[in-house]
Amino acid sequence: MKKKFLLFTLFAGFSTTALMSYSSGPASSPNNAGNRTGSPGAQGTCASSGCHNADAAATTGAITVKMKGGTSMENKYMPGKTYVITITGSHATFSRFGYQIVALNGSNANIGTFANPSNSSKISLNTIVEHAAALPKNSSGNFEASVEWTAPATSSGPVTFYGIINAVNANGQSSGDAVSNRIDKVLADGTNVADVNSQMTVTTYPNPATNKVAVKIENAGTGTYTINAFDLAGKKMMERTVVNNSNTLLETIEIEKWAAGLYHVQIMKDGVKHVTPIMKN
Repeated sequence: MKKKFLLFTLFAGFSTTALMSYSSGPASSPNNAGNRTGSPGAQGTCASSGCHNADAAATTGAITVKMKGGTSMENKYMPGKTYVITITGSHATFSRFGYQIVALNGSNANIGTFANPSNSSKISLNTIVEHAAALPKNSSGNFEASVEWTAPATSSGPVTFYGIINAVNANGQSSGDAVSNRIDKVLADGTNVADVNSQMTVTTYPNPATNKVAVKIENAGTGTYTINAFDLAGKKMMERTVVNNSNTLLETIEIEKWAAGLYHVQIMKDGVKHVTPIMKN
């Protein structure tokens, strides 16, 4: 009986230690849980056995990219340039989050260089960005973390950022948490994109807003634009096609009936997408 009790105690202690170690990032844990984004070559996701065993899709999320110092959302990269990669998410009730992000090329190898992660975040194994401690919601009621990523020095084809978010109930156990589905963001190789010299900029105001948001596109160029808006679950909230004949395009989106939260406005022209976030109060 003493042996059985001792074995149970050792097992329980090991399980608790393993679980608690993930609170500062699975890739840097003593168990080396590694990449849990669900990307090609990953060791599963945060919902996989040995991690949180949580229900997927209960937490929503998105990854966005901006040039460092810029304001416009990017869908392509230029070799050697530095970008800010931001992962955002939400959960109806949980207020603490963990996450991971990796960047892979078309051969599913790590690509580019991560640096300067935001508060309570770190870079593990030189290739995985993850939480260093459970992160709280921001002032808008959403989870958000960011990191700088410098593109490879030469043209390397498309790059995909894979991410995952785990909303935790803070009970110290692996059960009852809420893991997002895998979050993907693809950046085209800018040296192969036709409008690489485009100077188009997109601004939204007021942002946050309650009733209406103006979307202003400067240096737009003439042509047909498609403007869509999506919530974090991917539901399309509106769609509009506009023919522009001037250098500036100004459109107003009615958001009064939308639920409070984060949305993304997608602007498409000639197959090139620009995405910008808006917040509904």
